[in-house]
Amino acid sequence: MFFPDLKHPPVQLQTPKTLTAAATMYHTPAPTLQAQFFDTSNTALAAPVPDSGLINGRGRYVGGPQVPRSVINVQRGRRYRLRIINTSAIGSYTFSIENHRMTIIEADGIPHEPLVVDSFQIYAGQRYSVVVEANQPVANYWIRSPMTVANAANNPNLDATDVFAVLRYQGAPNAEPTTEQGTAIGTPLVEENLHALINPGAPGGSNPADVQVNLTIGRTTIDGSVAFTFNGVQVRKILSR
Repeated sequence: MFFPDLKHPPVQLQTPKTLTAAATMYHTPAPTLQAQFFDTSNTALAAPVPDSGLINGRGRYVGGPQVPRSVINVQRGRRYRLRIINTSAIGSYTFSIENHRMTIIEADGIPHEPLVVDSFQIYAGQRYSVVVEANQPVANYWIRSPMTVANAANNPNLDATDVFAVLRYQGAPNAEPTTEQGTAIGTPLVEENLHALINPGAPGGSNPADVQVNLTIGRTTIDGSVAFTFNGVQVRKILSR
């Protein structure tokens, strides 16, 4: 495939892949977490801490089963486009691939001048496309994505450093890498070094608003739970209309 690029020669990618790199898993049902979050004892409004981080739907937690890691299969000598998406609601991830550099070509749907990095931090809702060359000896390599989340120590199930997948070359054994898991080294992404190739402008244009609405945001206690209001109306009631 060809990645659209109006100012530079197109980037030819022989085998596109999509990688959802980041998600979070909670063992406690959402209604229970919501009740805990809005309880008046949660004075700091600390968000629930996940039990594990996931890559493509798989992850491990402290004391849990050693479930198989997610695997991305590649063939030596080819180039791949990986689309990394942080689908979690909270927390960021530091993404890297052992012994492989990455060329960022897109951020949040906007094509960018190619930028080579060894790792990058990706926040909730962010998306990056990178080109990875499978130019290393045939083997298994760690895909690393340790998580940064507030109050991580509050959940004993969470090991925020244990978020891994496997980049597996064709012909490599069906096994985890034998190298140390470790953390990313080399050149991290500095976001100010990203330069977009197009400027799509603001959605809907940049003209003045047709209607202006003033909203007063408030916080109160209703029926023993913390409640947020817009102009005196509880947000939950607004959403249920």
